[in-house]
Amino acid sequence: MDVLNYEENDFDLIYSHLPEHTLQISNLIFNQTHSVPKIFGYSHWFDFNNSSIKKMSIQNFVGLLEMETCGVNSQWLKDEVIKQAKNYFNQSVLDKLENIIQPHQLGVDSIDFKEPTFPKIKTIAFNHRGQSYMGFPFFVKAMEKLWKERKDFRVVTFQKDANCSKYEWADFKPPQQLDGREDYFKFLQNSHIGVGCFDASKGSGGASWSIGVTDGLSLGVPYVLPNKYVWPQLMGDDYPLLYQQNDENSFLDVIKKTLDDKQLYNLAINKIKSIVKKMDWNKQVKSWMDWDELFNPNTFPMVGEDTSTYKKVLALIKKHKRVSKKQLIGELNWGKQFKFGRYRNRLRLDKRIRFTNDGYIWLE
Repeated sequence: MDVLNYEENDFDLIYSHLPEHTLQISNLIFNQTHSVPKIFGYSHWFDFNNSSIKKMSIQNFVGLLEMETCGVNSQWLKDEVIKQAKNYFNQSVLDKLENIIQPHQLGVDSIDFKEPTFPKIKTIAFNHRGQSYMGFPFFVKAMEKLWKERKDFRVVTFQKDANCSKYEWADFKPPQQLDGREDYFKFLQNSHIGVGCFDASKGSGGASWSIGVTDGLSLGVPYVLPNKYVWPQLMGDDYPLLYQQNDENSFLDVIKKTLDDKQLYNLAINKIKSIVKKMDWNKQVKSWMDWDELFNPNTFPMVGEDTSTYKKVLALIKKHKRVSKKQLIGELNWGKQFKFGRYRNRLRLDKRIRFTNDGYIWLE
């Protein structure tokens, strides 16, 4: 409540990245302030896939139902959420969730493709957390096996919990040795390939998406990825570096081909070029939804323009010429339960009123 400072502030839009907390936020705003905002959001994972924590599925779903729309990073993840929702809800609620949950693909900050090279010693990047849901134990075991066969590769990792420095094939770059994001990008771009070994059975985050993958793709680094989850949808079924998830032989087969086959490697780079060109953040965000409709003042809840109380609000603004919300509420003697937000939304349509950071101005 201290953060909200509801006597001074009004809230028109709430963006939530945590569906499991959205109902509480909505209740707090609606019951303890004057605001009646729209709520929209985004979620890159849902904890019903994580067996190591207390599941919050119901809280996820009721939070989603408070939203105008909630983006997820793929149709695959939307399908997973709807599948889980069928355990709890009837078709009417499922239809609402179908409309609210929409695929909003993530973007990349910039695109900087490297020129394809084929050095004698090639670098494999594992730029993810060194945890089981990221397939780290699977990856380490596979690299140990590959090192026994050949010595023409090195592995670079960037996070403390993915420290492979004890292995002969590793070239660990601790975060403290990297000078920020630019240095990380430099080392990543020098890699021959990146890998993703995600396993949804150990937690949904890596399986549904990985910023580490899009980091590398934006730099022209092809990734070896499981032929499962979001990846066939993102990369295309014809992407040549997909392997059978949790199949070590399939994984190593693709790795070996990228180390040896220039034609395959160049094919993969050309494939990701067309993918990454569509991933610029500006293009992605604009495609997420009808932003004009989200911000359309006519779509917010409001009082009628002929109501007597609304006319009182207009008269007070006209009288003072410039007035804060707190002053208006004080003179009207309104408590928290009186939804000034509905009057604010009507005021937005009145050309005689200008909204400011701290109140309202009468223009005539």
